Amino acid sequence: MNGKLLFFVIAPAWQLFLLLFSPLILATILSSIVESAFPMQFGIFISLCMDQLWIYSVCTYFSYKYSSNLTVPIVRLKVCLSYNIVYAILFSFSIIPFDYLEFIHLIAFCSNVYCIYFLAKLLVMVEKKSKVRFNDYIGTFFAAYVLLIGIWYLQPRINRVL
Repeated sequence: MNGKLLFFVIAPAWQLFLLLFSPLILATILSSIVESAFPMQFGIFISLCMDQLWIYSVCTYFSYKYSSNLTVPIVRLKVCLSYNIVYAILFSFSIIPFDYLEFIHLIAFCSNVYCIYFLAKLLVMVEKKSKVRFNDYIGTFFAAYVLLIGIWYLQPRINRVL
């Protein structure tokens, strides 16, 4: 695995929190000073990309490290993550008018839910070293869905598994 992506797996929760959410905070400050929409759009885009990069890093690391014990469809995850990045570009920079984005929003939402589902299931499978049911990882799923709070719960668990 790439050493730069490994940072997302082994970093403490506070570093990831700052990395994931400081672009939004800086964008909010800059957009109030500059009175332009561009800093806020750029901050949203960077935060969305960092979130997807974190999911990608954790899932690929676990799937490669524990590939002998688990069989996970990592290609489907990569397609969903790629779609989410394209969606972030289209939505954040208003490339396509908002009226035409309804179907794209729905697909992006489903794609993001799948990525979070994949992350939650994979993390619990690696922790338990066996197949899991939805009841086993529903808490992890909601923690990953609300990442602002969930990063403080998930990242220490990821570090413990390592």
